[in-house]
Amino acid sequence: MMNNNQSFYNALGNYKRDELMRNALKRAEDLIGATDFKEFMRRSASFYEYARDCDEVILAAASRMYLLSANDGDGVRTQINILSDMLRAVADIDELGIQYFTLKVPDPSLRPTDVDLKTDRDIVLADIEDMGLLRIDKRRLCCIDITRWIDRVESAEFRAVISRLRDRMYDQFVVFWIPAVDEITLRRVKESIEWYVNVDEIYTAPLSVDEYYEYGLRRLKNLDCRLDEGALEIFRDSIVASRTDKLFWGFYSVRNLVDEMIYTALMEGADGDV
Repeated sequence: MMNNNQSFYNALGNYKRDELMRNALKRAEDLIGATDFKEFMRRSASFYEYARDCDEVILAAASRMYLLSANDGDGVRTQINILSDMLRAVADIDELGIQYFTLKVPDPSLRPTDVDLKTDRDIVLADIEDMGLLRIDKRRLCCIDITRWIDRVESAEFRAVISRLRDRMYDQFVVFWIPAVDEITLRRVKESIEWYVNVDEIYTAPLSVDEYYEYGLRRLKNLDCRLDEGALEIFRDSIVASRTDKLFWGFYSVRNLVDEMIYTALMEGADGDV
């Protein structure tokens, strides 16, 4: 009887994992752009399907770090959330919290003179300890912004950080995030991390006007709003103009354009009697 019960619970657990993986893959396929991320998720789903009942699957997933190169505002957090669900399915984890960190570059002018932190390496290691990167209460995925380290990834300080994180990688999954960079820079950052641990590289190219426009149309449809051809043309021109602004923030800026356009239309429709 116990064996039958155990088989039932195993089957139920596998169903939940399968559903989690299917949903994660569907969410990835529904993304605008993100071609590399979609391909990565397809490979991950195939990998899971091939060997989901093998302990080696969990070990392989836990033995890797991830390098995500995508511009802020172009779905970074959405990709992280999808990646988290994929890892939950592969590693058979009920809950996987997500935390975000920024790795600071040591400032020599702020280096204390009356303590033991005499070098940049000392300061960086103290920083990751203070921010909680090495204190782990329960299994989690941590996304670490290393943008400021792109030109310092070959340094002893950065390698010391990777070494410390490697020692705790079975307690947490690590995703390093940088903006969308050129191929040579991306390869250099990846190789610096690979000095210590295997890395999956996921690159999201900067989105085009057409892709932002598609996102805007999706949002309008979800809000059950319909625009005539003239309004749609104005909306597209607004996206083109916004992209030249240094404050442009990807999908967030396009969403704001949509919301402002709807608000303005409603205000005009009320003839000022609000």
